[in-house]
Amino acid sequence: MNRATTIPELAPWLKHFIEDSDSGIVKRLPGLLTGFQLIRQRIPEEYRWRIITDEAFANHNFTDGDHVSQVYWYHIARQIEAFGVLAVLRTNEMLASAITLLNDKHVLAPAGLARSLFEIAVTYLVDGNYVDHTIKEILENFKGNEMVACPDLEKRLTQMVHGRRIDDPPKELQKKNVLTHIKRLMRNPNCIGLDERYSFLCEIAHPNVVGFARFWGEANDSPDDFMTVTVRGDNEVAQTAHIREQTLWAISWSTEAIGNMFVKGVENAQALVLKHGIPASEMQS
Repeated sequence: MNRATTIPELAPWLKHFIEDSDSGIVKRLPGLLTGFQLIRQRIPEEYRWRIITDEAFANHNFTDGDHVSQVYWYHIARQIEAFGVLAVLRTNEMLASAITLLNDKHVLAPAGLARSLFEIAVTYLVDGNYVDHTIKEILENFKGNEMVACPDLEKRLTQMVHGRRIDDPPKELQKKNVLTHIKRLMRNPNCIGLDERYSFLCEIAHPNVVGFARFWGEANDSPDDFMTVTVRGDNEVAQTAHIREQTLWAISWSTEAIGNMFVKGVENAQALVLKHGIPASEMQS
């Protein structure tokens, strides 16, 4: 097994757990993992991310307005493509680890990974749909022999890859809180309840009672007025099953969302290249 690219098979007991779930999203997980594996296999072992700096662009030997547009939008297309590749690689690594842990009946660790996957999916949905809408609008209104730039799209793509919330980043690189994105998505009726799903995963990640209760077993009264609670590291109780169900839901939903947004990004990049062509320098390299 190539651990860099392969998501493990679901253990038999986990397949049964998924089959017994009342959630349609959870039930779709096996097929979604297979589909995501196919997406991962489309990415070469060594991807070459092509970028043109502002200085290089300003000094480029352009022949006319169409050539300027061609180089500019080819650069944009490659940035869209590169973000998709990075998102898939990041997701694949987390999925492989989460499924491995779930197969071994770990509970809290895969829930933490599910939360991270959920955050990637939510952010990708908001940013990716912005990119998709912007590209479609630009292509619909584009006329030949003119240079059309989109500084807002450039900034958004830069923030998608380089954004952060540490070390006091400049405003254009400040990442929004994931709750802001969740609230935006919940304007869509199909996304109602995402905040509750995310809050539960956060409770598990934080040192709160949900994560501790996973180890609690039976509570028995004693003649001396004390109560005895059986605590085991491998307890399988109602709380354990509930955490596992929420984890699988988040993994399944996130896998589908990220996969769909990757495909949409590829389509956007291809549409730009189809419209403007590939610079001659790129065809020769």
